[in-house]
Amino acid sequence: MVPALSGECVLRVEGLEPNQKYVFAVAAYNSQGKLLGSTIGGTTLPLLASMPVPLLSSWAHLAKVAFQTEQYAVAKRACRELWSHCIYPDSESNGKEDRLATTGLRKEILQYSSLHLCQLFLTSIFIETEINIQQGSLYCDSFSDNGPFIWEKEARLAECERILVAMDLAMCLNDAAAALQAAVSCYGLLAPIMFHQITCDSVVQVLKKCLMVLEENSGLLKQKWTGNTSESFIHMIACITYYLAKTLRVLRKHEMAKAVMDCGCRLLQDVYHAQLQIRRLTNQSEGRKTADQATVKSEMKISLQLKALERKNKKIAVSEGTHTPEPETSQTLTVSEDPNLLYELISSGTLKDAYVHVMKLRRKVYFTEFAALLLQRTMKEGHIDLVLEWGQSLFQFLSSRDEAMVLSAKCLEGHGQIRKRSGNQNAKGNETSQNKNASSHDDTRKKAKHKLAQNMLLKMRTHREVLAVENLLAMISSVMQRQEKRLQLRHTCTEERVWRSHLNYCMAQAHLAVFYQRLAQQHGGDLDQRYSQFHPLYFSMAYSGVLVWRNNSQQHELESSNEAVLHEDSSDHKDYVMTAHKDRGRKEVDGSVAEDRCKEGEGSPHSLEQQMEAQRCTGATLLESINKVAVHLRRAMVLAHRGNHWTTLQCVCQALWDQSCRITVLVQRAAQLETPCTITAKQLHSILTPLLVLATDFIMDMLQKLGLWSLYDSDLTEDELESSLHFSVPLDDSTQVDLRWVRTLVLHTLERLHDSGKWESLAHFALLFNSYTRDRYTVIITPLLVHAQRMLLERINSFGGPAVPQPHHVNTQKATGKEVTNKSYAGCQLLSGRIHHAAQKQHLHKKAALTNSIPREAVDLKGAEIQHSMSLVCVPLDVEYTLSCYHQALEKKPYCLQMFQHSRSLLVLLLANTQPCFMIPTQHCRSQGLSHSASFVNFSPVVMPTPNIQPCDLTEEDYSTPDAIYGFPISRDHLQTIISAYTTSIKYLKANSRDSLRVLALRELGNLQFYSGNTRAAHSCWSKAVDCALQSSGVLEKWDGASLGNGSLQEILRKAGMWGCLQAAVVTAKIAQFILTSDINQRTKYCLLSAYLFKSLLCCSMAQPQADLQYASYSIGDELLPGVDLFSEPHRLHLGTTVSSLNFICHWLLTTGYCITLLPTLALYLHFVGTVCRDVQHTVKGKILKIRALTELCLFTEAVKEAVQLTRGTGVLLPHGQYIASACVKPTKTFCSNKSLLDNAEALEELVNCDFTPEVCTLYGPALCLRFNLARVQLVLALTNAVAGFPVPDSVEGEVCTSVTSCSVDPKDDEQEGPDTDDCCPKTGEQKVLNLDAKTEDLSPERIKFLLLERASLWLNTISEQLESHSLCKMETLELMIESSLLKGNLYMQQAHTALCFETAVSSLKLLQTSPVTVRGSGADDKDFGESDAQNGDCPRVVEASERIGVHLWLHCRLALVHSLVAHNPRAVELLPGKNINEEAARVLQEGLDECALWGDLDIQALLLVEGARLEARRGKTDNSMTMLQKAVSLLSGRTRLPQKSVITLAQATLLLSDLRGAQSITPLQLMQKLLKKQLCDFGESVELVDGKMCFFPPGPRNIYLPYFNILNQTNLQIGNILGQSQMETQVSASQSSQSTSRQTLHHSLQNESDSSNLISKQSDHLQS
Repeated sequence: MVPALSGECVLRVEGLEPNQKYVFAVAAYNSQGKLLGSTIGGTTLPLLASMPVPLLSSWAHLAKVAFQTEQYAVAKRACRELWSHCIYPDSESNGKEDRLATTGLRKEILQYSSLHLCQLFLTSIFIETEINIQQGSLYCDSFSDNGPFIWEKEARLAECERILVAMDLAMCLNDAAAALQAAVSCYGLLAPIMFHQITCDSVVQVLKKCLMVLEENSGLLKQKWTGNTSESFIHMIACITYYLAKTLRVLRKHEMAKAVMDCGCRLLQDVYHAQLQIRRLTNQSEGRKTADQATVKSEMKISLQLKALERKNKKIAVSEGTHTPEPETSQTLTVSEDPNLLYELISSGTLKDAYVHVMKLRRKVYFTEFAALLLQRTMKEGHIDLVLEWGQSLFQFLSSRDEAMVLSAKCLEGHGQIRKRSGNQNAKGNETSQNKNASSHDDTRKKAKHKLAQNMLLKMRTHREVLAVENLLAMISSVMQRQEKRLQLRHTCTEERVWRSHLNYCMAQAHLAVFYQRLAQQHGGDLDQRYSQFHPLYFSMAYSGVLVWRNNSQQHELESSNEAVLHEDSSDHKDYVMTAHKDRGRKEVDGSVAEDRCKEGEGSPHSLEQQMEAQRCTGATLLESINKVAVHLRRAMVLAHRGNHWTTLQCVCQALWDQSCRITVLVQRAAQLETPCTITAKQLHSILTPLLVLATDFIMDMLQKLGLWSLYDSDLTEDELESSLHFSVPLDDSTQVDLRWVRTLVLHTLERLHDSGKWESLAHFALLFNSYTRDRYTVIITPLLVHAQRMLLERINSFGGPAVPQPHHVNTQKATGKEVTNKSYAGCQLLSGRIHHAAQKQHLHKKAALTNSIPREAVDLKGAEIQHSMSLVCVPLDVEYTLSCYHQALEKKPYCLQMFQHSRSLLVLLLANTQPCFMIPTQHCRSQGLSHSASFVNFSPVVMPTPNIQPCDLTEEDYSTPDAIYGFPISRDHLQTIISAYTTSIKYLKANSRDSLRVLALRELGNLQFYSGNTRAAHSCWSKAVDCALQSSGVLEKWDGASLGNGSLQEILRKAGMWGCLQAAVVTAKIAQFILTSDINQRTKYCLLSAYLFKSLLCCSMAQPQADLQYASYSIGDELLPGVDLFSEPHRLHLGTTVSSLNFICHWLLTTGYCITLLPTLALYLHFVGTVCRDVQHTVKGKILKIRALTELCLFTEAVKEAVQLTRGTGVLLPHGQYIASACVKPTKTFCSNKSLLDNAEALEELVNCDFTPEVCTLYGPALCLRFNLARVQLVLALTNAVAGFPVPDSVEGEVCTSVTSCSVDPKDDEQEGPDTDDCCPKTGEQKVLNLDAKTEDLSPERIKFLLLERASLWLNTISEQLESHSLCKMETLELMIESSLLKGNLYMQQAHTALCFETAVSSLKLLQTSPVTVRGSGADDKDFGESDAQNGDCPRVVEASERIGVHLWLHCRLALVHSLVAHNPRAVELLPGKNINEEAARVLQEGLDECALWGDLDIQALLLVEGARLEARRGKTDNSMTMLQKAVSLLSGRTRLPQKSVITLAQATLLLSDLRGAQSITPLQLMQKLLKKQLCDFGESVELVDGKMCFFPPGPRNIYLPYFNILNQTNLQIGNILGQSQMETQVSASQSSQSTSRQTLHHSLQNESDSSNLISKQSDHLQS
């Protein structure tokens, strides 16, 4: 008995026998021993007595039961207990690469564990992984809700790390099934990363191990599996192999890639053949005949994996340059061989050979696939003419083939002679097939005879009956064969749909390329962007939310609406309503052209007539090109939609959208030129609108079929719909579809339909979109919908149609029991409600059908049919119900959002008044209704609308007049009202915690304030926008140049959101560019913050590198963030503003020397202007900036490669979507940075000899070609500067082995490179300008330096001549002249011509002093600006050049002047006759120091101080020199971040200071050693100091051209000298006195050098952190 104590009542039973069942019960007794309740408690079930369960097994069982009961927290706790017992505890603290390589299993524990326990541990690993997958949404088909960021990749790799433990454990236990399960789990976790082709070394390691496991357990894969499991395994193997091969080649591991590809193909073949044999044996054993067709389809499907893998392998190998096709390939390949060989030929052979062999396969079923691949490659390599020629021939063949199949089917209905005649007309290749068809026809008759019943044969008594039956059999057989032919044609077309779609898309791209070429030839650079011209889409309803009134929109609308009501009472013309309008428009266009020609021809010379004729022909060719583009795009969309090829459909539709926007902008710009574009906006509208309507219809139908409209069922907040700054999965994940783009497409299409007067289509799409989006955008759409419904009601009344609801709506309601309303329209199938005509009309039908003529009655019948069709409408027309839904939506919308939308609408209308197409004239046509024709001709004066701060109450608005749906432009006089509206909106948004929208409102208010001239208020608004975006206060003040407090970039992006960081980056760049114009230090600080925030996007992307220097040789691919379009919502992030901010940031960081920080920002800029914008000019500008940045960093390997590739056009994307040059062109010679110039002679020769082709030069333009040549000169001068000695000229004249073709400017070179030529450089194919032979004994680094300097001198002279001849704007010419002068000064300095260097510096300063933009603060007169610059005043090139011609360029010229004065030898040529050169140098230096202090340029100030210290030391003023050096060290050491040149300046100042002070202390030098080693470590150099000498790990230094090596050597020598002197002093003096003296000396030196040492130490610590 056990006492019943509280908390201590424990019943314990002992002495039980094992394996015996016992029943237990509990009884309660009182203190006297009496039984309470007179009975015992309830008994238990029989329990089996067994030994105690081990603790680990208990945890395992607990984990399993908890997982099954969804108690995930308990299950994970139990799994972690098992994990900690079997895994080393320090395995997770290792690096990620080490963790993936070694899993950390405690094998000694597992050896003593039972097999059962190991299996339980294995199960627990899978349990915990499955829980984490479910909780983190780490599924195989998409990324989780956290977005495609780096933490998503880390989470998936963490689970893969756990799975790898299970994989190792399963292999140790010989459990093939568990190992296979682990491999499948890893594949599922990494599938999204593989799908987006993200290069990651950790993923490669995991998949390599998975492939090894699959190969070792291939026997299990070859077994019979249920369902499609075997096909899934084969698909998995193919995907893993392809990803590994491609990624390893990107990582330059070509041998390993080849091994992986061989292993994967071998495994795939083995599994495929094994599964094929199993299927065949199964079918034979079961005797199934129906399974044969399924087996054949399955075999074809599986074999496609092999073919695709082989084709991808060939394609990757060719693109990477690792595969060289044998010349015998094109000769040995025949049509009868395996078509897989043709993949290699198409990928690597010549285009003409590939075309010949593809045409040989035109009778094969896979012909269209090879044809599409051939055209894609031809288009990729830029052969537009071949694409057009071959594409036309391909379509002609396909058309003739289809017609032949149709004709052969029709001919079966005729008699035998017709069949024979049609057979003779066919090609010889079809004779065999026709004979087979004839034989099959007879066989069919015979079979039909045998199948007839015997009683039918008995009934055929007469010969006539027998003949009738035979004729019937003949007719039936022909009908059956005709049906088979039609089915065969339909099957062929079905199989070819996707490839025909690709063929049409390639043809559309080719015609687009021709269109852009012809447009550029007609207008040239006049189509460049201007700041005064807004993008037309900015004022569209899709972006602004309001329908902005246009000058011609209302009149166009009235004409379109009149189209249906013209000649209402005249039945004679009703049958010509549609065609008459089209003919009238065509005649008007032709008549206007003829009239213009007549007007121009009167009294004009014959040359003007020829010019007009040429313009008319150009317009016709442009119109023809754009029409062909429309035809092929339409076909591509239709074919993709019919075949349910959704990815292809989206690609074509997005291409249509992009190109329509681009072409619209170009035509609008061309219309404002002196010689306007020959294509009018009306013509373009008529071509593009039907295409956009078709694309809208297809995309909406695609989303409906895929069920993707259900994404709107999620709980979307108003912020997410109205531009949330955080990632939202339903709207921002565009892996399947981009819903924001779909919304933009639909709204823009609705606006175009409104402009065209297509009211029924407008109402149809509006109702569908409102229904599909759950009325999310009904506030924007309803005004147009109501207007369309009213117009349709008027049309019904004018044609005397049935009242609403119309008969078809009534019949549908009767049949389905549901009323057809706005809500139910999307899911309704309307039933016919046609009213039968009278008997007279039926008689007219018959009469018209029986007579060949067209009587008057037939014409009347046709007009009646048109009138009847115009009187019926498919959409519901209940206007009151539509308005009630609209009012309900308004009531649901928060007032703060209404206020913000009202403010934004006012801003759009204000800016619309600055555009010519939106300006309201003094008088225009205004009608109050459309029922009276008189209202169409009345003119009434227009009063500019007066805006209100608060939005109007729209709950009573019925949109009964057309003007009610428009927003009319607002004059600038109401600017203060708009500012007040924005201020009120910000207050409401802040009160309702709408932070995302408040950021946008603050940014737009800052833009308004800056537009009004209030820069102080603009600065305040923008600063608040940055704080609100980053969810912090005082961000701009907290920024120290390196970090924002203690938070990392990932933490900042998680908190602020992706678009929050980008908004803060753009706004910060605006502050730096437009507000901080006079403080270089502050502007640089803000630019660094902007670059830091831009970099957050790259650091948080799983697809991009993390280190800055990795971007020296890396370019962002097609996707910055997988499945995310950053610019799908323009208000959230505007593309043009982002590109402009990045452009300014990149230029400023390059100017101030922060080149390492520049690299990732520049990569982002190149991605936006290249991949997203497809802007050739900006892409080339960015690449030139990259060459200059790499040159400044002494990364000559990457700089030389970029320069050579830029001359070929590699990596430059054209507007139609193809690159200028294919990536698989001849590779460039690699400049090895670990070798001397002598060893890199071939690469230098290629750098000097490379030149633009005429096509590339035309695309770039003269300005960019000049900028490239300046960048190349800078690169060559940097290379020559690495040679320590002076240039050595020719010792013997006439040497041929090593020569420059022209070392001076001669007449021949003037003809080639002078200003008279169109190109800015010599044409290709001419003699090399530089020929280096490294084997020549006379060739030395100094000799190479001489040759390169001579060539650079020739380039600079040619550039100067071209600047005088080319018609560039004055600002750009001035900038290029000054840059050329600075490079000339560098050239003269290397040639030791300091006098010439002095002259160029002085001339540069004089140019700046006389320029319109004055850097000294005084205003400049605009009279000298010139007419051309006045016209191009809003051109971005002019504005950007004028911004760069500022104080910083002046200081660079000042620095060059001081540098030439300091370097000049007074004993040589006298620079300033009659003046003391030292005093003049000191005066110029002091002026420069004063200017630097005024404008806040600390880096150039430090450089000037160092130059001044050298000058003072040369004059013998050591104290002044030391003071200057200490000030320079103080300026540079007190900062958290230094540009690379300033680090060198700091090291030079420290060395000079130590040298002047003598042997005192080595502490500053040691700190400088530490700083230089840190800099070298950042560049990937591993340097160790052993006995004062630099030692490198094998294979040695990577880049011997880094300037830090030389300075580190000097620092080591200085430290060695000081230590040597101290040792000598120690040997002379006694030990005690020497110790005392050394302490005093150390104390004295520390007192004198405490400031500089502390500052250098602080700088070193900052750079290390």
